[in-house]
Amino acid sequence: MSMKEIRNWWWLALLGEDLVREVLSRYWKLKKQFIMRPYGEKMFTFKFESEEDRSSVLEKGSLHIASQLVVIRPWKPFVETEGEELKTIPIWVLFKNFPMDLWDAKGFHMVGSSVGHPLFTDRLTEERQRTSYARICIEVDTNCKFPKETTIVLDQKKVVRIPIEYNWKPAKCMKCDVFGHNEKTCPKAKKVNQQNVWIQRGRREEAP
Repeated sequence: MSMKEIRNWWWLALLGEDLVREVLSRYWKLKKQFIMRPYGEKMFTFKFESEEDRSSVLEKGSLHIASQLVVIRPWKPFVETEGEELKTIPIWVLFKNFPMDLWDAKGFHMVGSSVGHPLFTDRLTEERQRTSYARICIEVDTNCKFPKETTIVLDQKKVVRIPIEYNWKPAKCMKCDVFGHNEKTCPKAKKVNQQNVWIQRGRREEAP
């Protein structure tokens, strides 16, 4: 398989194959068929017949199936190492009042880097069909502070403040330092609690 073909694949984590296929088919509502294959124990790869379908899947982003987070992201080398612990995750970020002077790939990357690692923009942003804000898919790690705004300087003198909004913020566990769950639902905390469970038996009173 060539590198070009590899980049045409996408992956998501968690859940059983039949359930994932059924839910995604209804959710994506694609125009053409897609190929889905298991990849390891916790991932699936997808190949789409239509470039439009691939773009649509990306723009819809991650979702929840049966209360489990399903992460959708571009394929990248050594993705297997991220299967066990979700240290990074792609999210959609809205940058309001985005300067038209920066409305290109270089500008999107510069401004998006204030949140994380920019991956790509949605179709409306790329084609300038909506200029009230720029919508950028950004890969964030567990150190992300999710800033509410960023400030840039144009022409070394004009300061521009860009408000930031998030379509969705992933749950993060401070104990495990991973995405996908919080402290209340932490599997490690549950194991500790189960180990500490004890029952005090009532003492049987003897008849006088």
